[in-house]
Amino acid sequence: MKFFSLLAMLFLLLHCIEQVKAQPLFGLSKVDPLLLYEKRKRAVLKIEIYERGEFKLAGAGTGTIVSADGLIITNFHVANALFSPAYQIAIKTFDGTTLSQLELLACSDKREMDLCLLKTSDRVSAWFPVTGEKLSLGHEVYKIGHGGGEDYNLTAGQVVAREDNIPFLINWMSDKNRNVEFFEVSALLRPGDSGGPVYNSQGNLVGISTMSVRKLVMGAPNRYMVISANEVYRYLERFKGKHGNSIALLSLQEIRDLTLQALKKYAPPEKIPLVKNIQWDELKRLQGKADAKVVVLDVRDPFLYTLKHYPGAINITYHENSKRSRDFLMAQDEFDLKRVLQLVRPQDLLVVYCDGDNSWLSYKALEFIRRQSELENLYWIRN
Repeated sequence: MKFFSLLAMLFLLLHCIEQVKAQPLFGLSKVDPLLLYEKRKRAVLKIEIYERGEFKLAGAGTGTIVSADGLIITNFHVANALFSPAYQIAIKTFDGTTLSQLELLACSDKREMDLCLLKTSDRVSAWFPVTGEKLSLGHEVYKIGHGGGEDYNLTAGQVVAREDNIPFLINWMSDKNRNVEFFEVSALLRPGDSGGPVYNSQGNLVGISTMSVRKLVMGAPNRYMVISANEVYRYLERFKGKHGNSIALLSLQEIRDLTLQALKKYAPPEKIPLVKNIQWDELKRLQGKADAKVVVLDVRDPFLYTLKHYPGAINITYHENSKRSRDFLMAQDEFDLKRVLQLVRPQDLLVVYCDGDNSWLSYKALEFIRRQSELENLYWIRN
């Protein structure tokens, strides 16, 4: 009998362990950051915003799943593309699949808080518990996002300040985030991280990545601001039962089809009138024949590839004076031609470099220079 009692106790213990394993991480002791990341990234989404018709990626952000029934939190400045017919949206999961259904439940509130609440009826495999925990300075936190073009990047940091009403934002965004609780963290936030989770060493949500703001003091470092989980919790409680409006989403097949159409439409020609195709070795030979310098216009940022092939070149970028980096089709009216002409003398060699997906952008840059200037030594390097 004693043996069967012990066996029953062991069975109950194993059953309890299995129940704990099946639940979201919550209230546990500190977990290994990389193991925790592998679990938590399943509750993170990538929001891709495409320009309708042209089908170019206009921006990206992050979404955070916060409930078992598919509630999603992101920033308003990410989700506001949902209100414009000029854009199409795709929402991707950690394994590269896309959500098929989405509802918009709420965006912002009377304080103009930079949050939106969405909901999907697609099955979700993980979510972040939202409890509104109290954080202290020095508290260890982790962030997952898609900043800098790096999907699902993990960054560690600490809480360095708490703000209930951020004074340095008053002149920058006076009509937004009024009396909203923020945390400042040391973890780097970049474009693409907005709307993503900031969580503690137990895997619980402590905030939503929202903005990187420069201090008003010249030379001061950026401040990386996170809307607190307290605000997120209250926002969820207020709007989670609301009936939403259905949002059309792009599927993976639609993305593939439209991408192929765009590539076909924008395929640059092999040659451009009055522009000479050239390779790096030929460029060195030409420069050696004349008192000339080489100015390389690269449509990418940074220009590591160009510097590797031609370390003596002067490098400039087409979007030096543009608000829309990496998008020459949108920024060509802001192209800083004066900057180019200041650097290039008549005998110098102006080279536009391109490869792969950047070919169309560099072609547009070269066409612009050819039409707007009298430069004769124009070269195009295509790899």
